Amino acid sequence: ERFINQVDNISKITKEDINGNKNYLFKMPARQKLAIDTFHEAMNNMMMWGKSTMDENGKCTLHDRTGRELIAGDGLIAQIERYASIYNYARLTTNVLTEAITDLAQKCEESTGNKFLFLCNDVLYADLQRVCAEFLKNHKVDQQFMYSEYENKTIKVGATYGAFEWLGNIISFRPERALTIEYPRTGYGIMLDLTTDKASGLAPIQKLTLEGKEFILNHLTGVGIKNGEVVTGVAGESYIASGYAGIGIMNPYRTYILMQN
Repeated sequence: ERFINQVDNISKITKEDINGNKNYLFKMPARQKLAIDTFHEAMNNMMMWGKSTMDENGKCTLHDRTGRELIAGDGLIAQIERYASIYNYARLTTNVLTEAITDLAQKCEESTGNKFLFLCNDVLYADLQRVCAEFLKNHKVDQQFMYSEYENKTIKVGATYGAFEWLGNIISFRPERALTIEYPRTGYGIMLDLTTDKASGLAPIQKLTLEGKEFILNHLTGVGIKNGEVVTGVAGESYIASGYAGIGIMNPYRTYILMQN
């Protein structure tokens, strides 16, 4: 139960029209926001690490108390592990990164012009920052890329790197908390090809759901919230978030996994 003494969340959106700027305020109860955030986190983790509840004979292995089948498909990791190239490294270097990009590019329709996404845990994301900084150092880049003026004329040193280009292919870095939870101390990351299929025009990674069932938010009201009819005798209220979702990798062969020894 989420009680009413929590602070509400206020979002301010500015929309510009022909008469100038107008501000719109949207109020969301903190307990509602908590339910929605928790739901999306659980869905994200399930689509990342989920395992299918179906056996090799097409029978569901998971049931509720009434005997109803609880059908779920594989998450992203389970789908790509069967086909991805896997490289175990001791220390991330530029050579390791460029070799991974080259290997992944060879699986694509074109050798250049591909866009890759690198989902990584916090350890690997930090290593990628170090590798990019060393790359600039080794190539004698002396412009103002690593420092800038900060508050009160102080100097901010360092930079955050979001992508790396090699042989005409661009790979973007994105830290993923679900990977960090599973691998908190060693580097782990997956490279995914985000190039749209030229024949079908389909996205390489798709979220699948049932029509009208992607996200459902229910409100359970108790006494003390408002006057009138209630559905529980508890002096509070709760929000119940639910939904149906799965993930589909259209070409799991175009993937690459980096794992630290």
